[in-house]
Amino acid sequence: MKMLPDTWSVSPLVRLDFTDQAAWGRLLEAVGRASEEGFLANLSIVDDPAFDGAAPQLLRAAVVPNRFGPTVFFAADRRSLADRGYPVLVIDLMEGRPEFRCVASELWAVESNLNIANLDWEDFVRASDASGVFRGFA
Repeated sequence: MKMLPDTWSVSPLVRLDFTDQAAWGRLLEAVGRASEEGFLANLSIVDDPAFDGAAPQLLRAAVVPNRFGPTVFFAADRRSLADRGYPVLVIDLMEGRPEFRCVASELWAVESNLNIANLDWEDFVRASDASGVFRGFA
C-alpha cells in the first residue's frame, strides 16, 4: 500500500471512497466549519485515488512513523459519505484500539483532544450513540 504523506503533527483525513464527489465536498465543508467556540480540526486532507477502497484497518501501516506526530487519523469511507452527519471513521495510531465514528461537525473535538491527551479514547467511545457514532458531548 502507498504510504500516506508525512503530515508531521497534523492528523490526516484520508478519502477512501471516490463514488460521490458532491458528498465529499459537503463532508469537507462540515469539517471546515468552526465550532460555536471557534475550534477547528487541524487536518491534512488526503484526496488520492491510490487509497480508493483501501481497508481502514490497513491504513495504520501506511502512516509514516513519527513519535511527535498525531495519535489519531480519520478515514472517509462509503458510510462517511452516505450517512447523516458524515460519520468519519476515527482510527487510533498509538494503541490500535477499535475504531469509532464521529460526525464531521464534531471532528475538531476528537482531533484536538486526543492529540493533546486532554481526553482519552474511551471518553469518546462512551459518549458515542448506540450506532457507535460520536455526535458531541451533551
